Amino acid sequence: MTKIRPDLEHVIKLYGSSLPDYSYILKKANSHNGWVRFSPRLYELMTKYKCNNYPELYQDEARIQTVLFRAFLDSDEQIVELWNEFGVLSQEEQSQYLNEFAEGSNELGKLIDDNLMHLDDMDWSPAGQVKAQKEWDKFSEKEQRQILRFSQYSLSFSLASFHNYLAVMVHGKKLTQLVAEAMAGNQTSFCYAVHIDKSILDHIPFFKQRHQQAIQQGDEDFLGLVNYRIQSPQLKGRVRHPYTLYAFCIT
Repeated sequence: MTKIRPDLEHVIKLYGSSLPDYSYILKKANSHNGWVRFSPRLYELMTKYKCNNYPELYQDEARIQTVLFRAFLDSDEQIVELWNEFGVLSQEEQSQYLNEFAEGSNELGKLIDDNLMHLDDMDWSPAGQVKAQKEWDKFSEKEQRQILRFSQYSLSFSLASFHNYLAVMVHGKKLTQLVAEAMAGNQTSFCYAVHIDKSILDHIPFFKQRHQQAIQQGDEDFLGLVNYRIQSPQLKGRVRHPYTLYAFCIT
């Protein structure tokens, strides 16, 4: 079966557009002794948009990609309809469609960069929030729902994608692969997955149940391994070339 891909030029642009954001996060990690931490404002948005459960996406690589479509489409039915329409296109038409989608994703990356990655640079003063509320009130209820849905799904996609490739940088495997191996009984992959994103223990049922089981059974050896990863920063040493390193991981 022939694999249809966008042109190399669009792929380079797509990956390249995310590098400044990821580099920004990794540079922040340098100043936090290797701990990957986000702005407290971002955690507030995660709660507001109800996307704290984004780690559930690690259970299936396809879910990370699908959630990006949900930023633009209202329902699963619309996604299925889109793929059905895509399936009847010629290879040339499919390539053109993917090129256009990649181009649109670059715009999405810029929007995320402007509104999510540099939250601390925004005006959070009382006057600034009043101004922002006035701008928000200009949108209709339908537009507000669309904006909220877009923000929720695009934020979930960004967080899951970042950690997925951070795992490649640190442990040589995507987080989705580590999670799959852990659920198949691999204890080392369990610990590595927790190391990359500690919130996995709260939001993936298997991880939560396995951890609680170890506590109840007094499995000190397993708990010791897990606790070591919980207490360890994701990165060891200073990241000197974040652009190059992360580019290698996502390609």
